[in-house]
Amino acid sequence: MRRGDLSFLILSLGILPLAKPAFANDAAPTESLAIEQKDSVFGKKTGFSYDMGANDDQNGVLALLVAKLMGKDLSLLEAAAQTTNLLEGESELTLAGMKVWNQKSEFKNGKYTYSAGVPTTQSRLKVVTLPVGPITVNVDAGLAYDAAIEGSLSPHFSIPVEYTAIGAELAAKIDVAGFIEGYAQFLFLRGGVGGQVDIVRGKAGLNAELAISALQRRIDFTGFLQTLSGKFYAFADSFSIFGMRWKRFWQPTIADWKGYCFQLNPKKPDPEAPCGN
Repeated sequence: MRRGDLSFLILSLGILPLAKPAFANDAAPTESLAIEQKDSVFGKKTGFSYDMGANDDQNGVLALLVAKLMGKDLSLLEAAAQTTNLLEGESELTLAGMKVWNQKSEFKNGKYTYSAGVPTTQSRLKVVTLPVGPITVNVDAGLAYDAAIEGSLSPHFSIPVEYTAIGAELAAKIDVAGFIEGYAQFLFLRGGVGGQVDIVRGKAGLNAELAISALQRRIDFTGFLQTLSGKFYAFADSFSIFGMRWKRFWQPTIADWKGYCFQLNPKKPDPEAPCGN
């Protein structure tokens, strides 16, 4: 991969898209490399390949890293960035088929908006597997997390001009939890008990307005931060052959606790905060 290609990809995936690619109206340069080896016993190919170049709309970049195992392709990384002008664009990053980052910025209805985040994701690791006849006893542990931020800027024009103001809104949230589950599995069904501890759970919001003359201003903020809350629960899952994944259809709570919770603005408590409830 050339240094120029890598630098452009890093810039394109940044907080704000910086500029429209130089090749937007020209023939799109591409770069690819494949390293493969054919298995002498099974006759299947194994190796790695990457491909980098313009996306179909000719106004962005797309990078792919693929592993080939026993003749089958497995996506390891997919990064895409697309820009429409200096401050508008969209990008996302996918690892092993799982979206781990996305961002979007645009002008709409006289307002500039920006959003970014990590979609709800669960990382699960099998700790113990013990076959008992037709039933398998397992213990899994892992992390579940998501985060998001949304913001906007909007001008409020007025006469005389010194009363013209800029309005700003910002909302952010984060949720990270660790869990452990023990269960028995038989064919397409599994059930057991689990425990979860919320490492951090929080939300913050800001609403502000500032006049050009600075004679008028308003700033409001709310939010909360919670840590070490958790619960014990029972659960039952079924495996969907259509979605090729486990789906939880039953999870009653056995016991729970609230941990520690703090209001970011005690004078204006967040109504969604679990503090004091």
